[in-house]
Amino acid sequence: MDLDGDGRVGSATNVGAANVVAGPAPQGAPGGDVVGQLERLAALHRSGALTDAEFAAQKARLMGG
Repeated sequence: MDLDGDGRVGSATNVGAANVVAGPAPQGAPGGDVVGQLERLAALHRSGALTDAEFAAQKARLMGG
């Protein structure tokens, strides 16, 4: 379809607009969710709901190790 009246379909003026890429979406503070999860794990560990081994394993998983 000739939108800009120059007789060409998809001319350079139309193509340029299609190639605009938005930047990355803003994200929250890095690691904020991990910190919250670690705090919940620590509370479970303190309450006795998690053993030392369970706490260590889940902590390592959250920390990427």
